[in-house]
Amino acid sequence: MLPSVIDRFYGGLILVFLFTVLVGGSYYAGHVKGYKSGHAVAAQELEKEFTSYKKAQENLFREEIQRSLEAQQALSDQLNSLRTEKEVEIKNINDRYASLVRSLRNRLSRAEAATNQSTYPSDPTTTTIERTGTGCTGAGLLREDAEFLAGEAAAADTLKQSLKECRAAHSSIVDMLRKYQEGTYRESNQE
Repeated sequence: MLPSVIDRFYGGLILVFLFTVLVGGSYYAGHVKGYKSGHAVAAQELEKEFTSYKKAQENLFREEIQRSLEAQQALSDQLNSLRTEKEVEIKNINDRYASLVRSLRNRLSRAEAATNQSTYPSDPTTTTIERTGTGCTGAGLLREDAEFLAGEAAAADTLKQSLKECRAAHSSIVDMLRKYQEGTYRESNQE
């Protein structure tokens, strides 16, 4: 009787073991299969989301590049316009200077003034009013002195125009940068 109890015990133990292996194995197989299929679905969804995010970022990047190029072109056009205005004004200054120098050719030179002491005395204590009666209008200047002063005035006017252009360019750049950073560049440009 003893061997039959032990045989039954081992037989039952073997049945419980087989049942456990069967149930556990099917649970494990189902779990692994479910995990793998769930993981595959999640990976596909994540890939779709990432792809759409990447496309959206690429579109934003293209739009920003386009906006930047438009702003750069508009700024370049403004600066070219300012430069053209400056060059026209400097040409006018140079033309006025050349005309003034031509008109000064009728004045006495220093060499001529040295021989003509009645108009230009060598006494440095006399004033322009005492000599010519005209005051400080420049009418009594010798040719070389008048040409020098006219040249200095033309150079000053040229620098003034360059400074004016520089300030206008700076103002345009600052304004464009402010509009660009605020995102209002396109709205103000399209008006």
